[in-house]
Amino acid sequence: MVKKVSPAKIMATFVLIFFAVFYFFVDHRSLRVGGVGGGSSTCQPVSQQKKGLGYTEECTLQFKQYIPSQLELKWMENVVAWQDTPKSFCVAQEQFKAEIDVWLRVIQKLSYTPNGTLPETDPDYKASEEIFSKFIYKKTCGSNPETLEVKWIEPLALSLRDPRHNWDCGGRQYEYSRAYILLDSITGRTGGQTNLLLDLGASTFSQGLGGASQQYFYEKYKARGIKFNRILLWEGTTVSDPQLTNEVPADWYPYYQYYNVLAPCGKTDLKNPLNMLKVLVTPEDFVTFKLDIDTAPVEMAFIKQIIEEPEVHNLLDEFFFEHHVNFHHMNTYWGNSIDRNLHLSDTYKLLTHLRKLGIRAHGWP
Repeated sequence: MVKKVSPAKIMATFVLIFFAVFYFFVDHRSLRVGGVGGGSSTCQPVSQQKKGLGYTEECTLQFKQYIPSQLELKWMENVVAWQDTPKSFCVAQEQFKAEIDVWLRVIQKLSYTPNGTLPETDPDYKASEEIFSKFIYKKTCGSNPETLEVKWIEPLALSLRDPRHNWDCGGRQYEYSRAYILLDSITGRTGGQTNLLLDLGASTFSQGLGGASQQYFYEKYKARGIKFNRILLWEGTTVSDPQLTNEVPADWYPYYQYYNVLAPCGKTDLKNPLNMLKVLVTPEDFVTFKLDIDTAPVEMAFIKQIIEEPEVHNLLDEFFFEHHVNFHHMNTYWGNSIDRNLHLSDTYKLLTHLRKLGIRAHGWP
């Protein structure tokens, strides 16, 4: 006797088979990121792909220590004596010519790589260890054991500009050079969702007093593996719409936010750019901040807020600042914007303090 199967059971069995086959193909298709047919595939979890930022591993860096180089320590010890007269500064500059040559050569080597240091096999490695200061980070990648990540940064030395620049003994052609700056890189820094550029005194993409900062950051960070997906810019000088937008690269355009007004610096003002950061990013994100508005009281208000508020300085990874102080090499150029009560040695102290807070602070030309 043949046992009859009810239509309801037949339908239920059909549904179960359909969904089993459907989920089998969906599950396999969700992992096929790079392959076609029998080709290769990356099969990476989406959380590691970081949705278009180009990351292949999810890691975070936590600042641990700043270590000044031997070259930086020499300048910290002697800058008060060397800053006072043109002659003494020129003699000191000549004294470190060999170190300057290595400094600039190494930055050329690193500028188009994501590496934080040179490999030990590089002929300039040994000399570089005495020249470049170090940021030490605790690196965490998923469930893997913690490791230490070392990244070099140019020393706080000479005029805190291109070390070849000097108004009193040659080198004026390097006045606006940025060849001395070693930017941060993507290495070890893949745990955040946002890479944010904050530029106060942004001018336009391809123009600006002293050279275009926007174009510099776009090209140089990209070469170091960092692509910005949030760009916040302030400029007090009125800029026409075509001048503002025509040269912005297409891959920046969706993230480009330009405020053609003076940036407010009140600590409780919600429009203060630093207060906006508290809303927009987390410590795991990458944030770089350039401050160059040639108005000392406003600039120092921002810097005071950075130093006094851990909620702010814990968000900043990199910082660029031109400090207008009483320094004979720059007095003619800086003119009335100089703070006569401060000297180059005070800028050394300020940038050192910021570096000890975990911020890669640079002098800006």
